[in-house]
Amino acid sequence: DSDSDLDSSYPQSLVDSAKKAAWDSPSKSSRVYTQPLKRRAKNGPTKARIPPQSPNHSGFGPSPDLISIDTTSPGRPGFTDAQILQYTDAFESYTAGFIFIGNAIFVCEGWDVQRGQCTASWYHLQYLWGIDNSLRTVCTCPQGIEDNHCIHQVFFKTFEAEKVLHSSGTENTDINVGGDSTATIFLRQRTTNGAKFTTKFSVTSLSMSHLKGRAIVTHIGNGVDSGKWKCSKDSNTSSMCLHVSASQKVLRGRLGPEGNAAIEEDDIGSDGVSAEPLGGSSLVKRGPISYRPVLPPLAASLKRDPHLYPRPTPFRNGPASAPLLKLDQYSSCPCTPGRTYYDRDLEVIEKDCKIYTLLQVVHARIQVQKCPSSPASRRRSIGPDLREMGIFNYNNSILVSHELLDEYTMTYAASETPFTAYVTVVSQRYVNSGSVFMGEDLFRSVWFAYATIQAFDNDFSCIRCGEYPDTTIWDGITLAFGKKHITGTLRPPTVTSDRSVTRMKIKNKPKQQLIADATLRKKMRHVATQPSLATLINQLDTEIDDDDGEEDDDSTNTNPSQSKQERQAKLLKERFELIDSISSQLTLACPPLAPLFGEAYGAASMKKGKAHIRIQKSFFIQAAAEESVLQLVRGSAMDDLRFFLSDPHSSRLSQIVSIPGIYNMVRIHKSIEDMIPLLRWILSKAESVLQSLTLEQNLEAAGARFEPVKDDDWQTTGCFYSLPRIRDRPIYPALKTDTKKEVSKPRGDRCGKHYSQYGESGFSGGIMAVWCTHAMCYGFHCIPDSEGRNDVFSALVSRWPKAPRNIIYDFACALGPYCMLREPAFFKDTLFAVDHFHMAGHTKCSPASSLSEYANADPALGTINSSAAECGNSGLKRIRKSVSYMSQERSVIYTKTFLSVRNRLRMR
Repeated sequence: DSDSDLDSSYPQSLVDSAKKAAWDSPSKSSRVYTQPLKRRAKNGPTKARIPPQSPNHSGFGPSPDLISIDTTSPGRPGFTDAQILQYTDAFESYTAGFIFIGNAIFVCEGWDVQRGQCTASWYHLQYLWGIDNSLRTVCTCPQGIEDNHCIHQVFFKTFEAEKVLHSSGTENTDINVGGDSTATIFLRQRTTNGAKFTTKFSVTSLSMSHLKGRAIVTHIGNGVDSGKWKCSKDSNTSSMCLHVSASQKVLRGRLGPEGNAAIEEDDIGSDGVSAEPLGGSSLVKRGPISYRPVLPPLAASLKRDPHLYPRPTPFRNGPASAPLLKLDQYSSCPCTPGRTYYDRDLEVIEKDCKIYTLLQVVHARIQVQKCPSSPASRRRSIGPDLREMGIFNYNNSILVSHELLDEYTMTYAASETPFTAYVTVVSQRYVNSGSVFMGEDLFRSVWFAYATIQAFDNDFSCIRCGEYPDTTIWDGITLAFGKKHITGTLRPPTVTSDRSVTRMKIKNKPKQQLIADATLRKKMRHVATQPSLATLINQLDTEIDDDDGEEDDDSTNTNPSQSKQERQAKLLKERFELIDSISSQLTLACPPLAPLFGEAYGAASMKKGKAHIRIQKSFFIQAAAEESVLQLVRGSAMDDLRFFLSDPHSSRLSQIVSIPGIYNMVRIHKSIEDMIPLLRWILSKAESVLQSLTLEQNLEAAGARFEPVKDDDWQTTGCFYSLPRIRDRPIYPALKTDTKKEVSKPRGDRCGKHYSQYGESGFSGGIMAVWCTHAMCYGFHCIPDSEGRNDVFSALVSRWPKAPRNIIYDFACALGPYCMLREPAFFKDTLFAVDHFHMAGHTKCSPASSLSEYANADPALGTINSSAAECGNSGLKRIRKSVSYMSQERSVIYTKTFLSVRNRLRMR
């Protein structure tokens, strides 16, 4: 299901390389068929071919290692066309493993012909072209050994599989990922819980050269010296058989000398090696027969859903009452992008099919018609859509009731239910009717095909907040898949395009703080965060009293209390000297601020109450913060402050509640008139910084907006928002680190809580999701590497015609300056605030970044559910393990379906 084994350098490097005409994907050889799977000519190839050589074979004449197949032998088991095509469908839908490892040898996953599903075992198949153009094959699966005629051999002789599975178009390629000729890694994948890896090896025998001596070795674990080893040739692996020893050598060479490399290094190469047990190759995807939109599950339906068709009763017919499934005007074949539809003038054929319902398998008859647009070698057929019957037609042979597929959707949305667990439960349920359920891989493929046509529309919005919510809560979530599965189709909002406007004048703007002197700011914060004078004196008095009650054996120290008093006097003197120094410097920097500081922390402060002390502390920490003054006074707050200063009066004080630090300080001060010069100075500084940042026209004037574009290809781009895309992210050439990954590192006196848990351990960066205050998800996008401010900024700029009034984010203290530097006109009226839950970790951030600070002053902000994103995260944890071992496209579909169901249940 994966298209690529790319590293974490995406997105920009991949985008650039993909534009080159001669782009050579590192995964092209094993992941994409360079030509379609064709049937073989009846008389073999048109000209003789040199067969691939085995190590001990000259290349001419029959190989002693291969057994000739006599197709006329009596008693040979036969396979119907339906069985062959069913296996072919499984191969093309990535559910039947068939991997080329070199020397004309393949490993193929076992196949149960009667049940139509894969087994848990792997075997070897080898082929040879004779001089007389005859194709000879041998397979080590049980039926291949017993009858020399198995489904793998029939499939290989029916289709030219070697042309599409061989690496780099060659047939004589020996692949050794680990560098040892005796063992080849052909599959490495995460286990279901994502904690360990399953690695499979094809190992040659040291005592015999032919195919029968090859073994399949399996290892489950993270390191060479840990986990479990199993060999198909030796049941007693405690003594470490030679096959296991050879496999250990190869794996150790891949993981490093210690044999315990980090997960992110476990990226197996593409030459014949599969990262998933899904065939090692990837045909162009062929859709299911059913294609028309299907109603959402009844339990998640909404009154506003379009009436696509009358909802049928669940299909549970028994075998005796199974109807003939007839063709109609909606019947089609997905062999071409535009589909080929039923033609009444062509012949109609009836065939057997299976309908998997909630309780049992129903054997039925279905009408099909040979597809005129499909090559005759493919034998594709047109089939009925059947949505009005509540049936999903996967491939004209496998049909599944909507009820069964919807049950899994609702189950995994309610609790952690991977496909393995659900298939186990249904299989046990089928025992009651004497039926056998399909295999896990097949069910997984059917469900994803069904999910892509289910009409989960208009469910990423809130009926209260409307299309564009005023308050948005953003959060990065570690809902990630392996980095090796990131493909060139991933297109988060952070990617620019030829429609992106270029902002040449935007440059870094240092010194945006309210107080310019960094040393002075540090001194002010030191005093503001220390205990008050009254508290300090009480603490020293307590220490003296405690020491007086203790005996001192030191005869030279006759008066310990005097020593303590001297230390008390010294500390107080240093404190007052520091306060005087700060007041003197403030007199030069801002004369109105100096007496206010002395009043707050001088000798007179000993008479202040705790409430006044708390308000003064908050104000001076904000005034001396390392943050931009625009965090303290945003654009809309400047307008409020101007209005208040036009007629400063206590009755109009609520006008500046949007600046809680100033509002509370003015409120407790005895005279508003004394505060006016300070307020004018703060306003002047904020206006000056905003003006210095506004160097470009706003986005509208710069022509950044275009006609809204709906993300119809969200399944491949990994980006889904209910809001249409109206812009592409602008380009800022003068900001050299603009689109680079943000690195977690100490930031001096600035916030040290910075993106430390995303994009690690070999996974992608998870997803960025946006929520309204009612915990309704408005959209998400996949993060290729790690979360950063760019993800929120780009999503907002590309989809919001006007920035939201409030943006709640656990890194809002860093997001605000990031956005204001790039697009000050767009974000100047926006409040960037850290939610209540995460603010405890922001020990160096000022209260100007805290939502609690604003909510304490303005009750309207107190109603914001700032934990909406955390509520969403708690639900998404249910699918974290499942997503961790999925490919990119499947993880996106799985996540979007989960969020659609979750939103719908909240709407109901």
